[in-house]
Amino acid sequence: RVAEKLRGQACHAQEVSVFLMTNPFKEHLPQYKKAVAIRLDEPSDDVARLMKSALQGLAHIYRPGFVYKKAGVILGEIWPNASVQLSLFGQPQPRRNVGAVMDRINRDFGSGAVRFGASDVGQGWRMNQQRLSPRYSTRWGDLRVVS
Repeated sequence: RVAEKLRGQACHAQEVSVFLMTNPFKEHLPQYKKAVAIRLDEPSDDVARLMKSALQGLAHIYRPGFVYKKAGVILGEIWPNASVQLSLFGQPQPRRNVGAVMDRINRDFGSGAVRFGASDVGQGWRMNQQRLSPRYSTRWGDLRVVS
């Protein structure tokens, strides 16, 4: 999703940060919190390169035996497409339009219609939204009715 946002803003990122953390309020469970930043040799908006870097970072910081509450990916060193400086000694990356094609399919058929297999968190997983605040300013159904 983050690569799609990058392409939508006509930008590239040069740093991929990954973080993991357990729930600090469950003191009876073992605690762990770690983050790592991976710097790319040249900025990219390619979902495959960004995902590969994120998975490398995750492999570096992940420790089994913990009940994780939160994990995420943050992109840094974001550059506009016109300002991207290519690496002098790096291998030229083939120009693929896989990301743009995925964006178009997801736009036409709904978010998540096409995605990389490594990003699948399972069909049974849902966000924990038991304490979700009402959205009075963005949803008509959440507005209070006064009689």
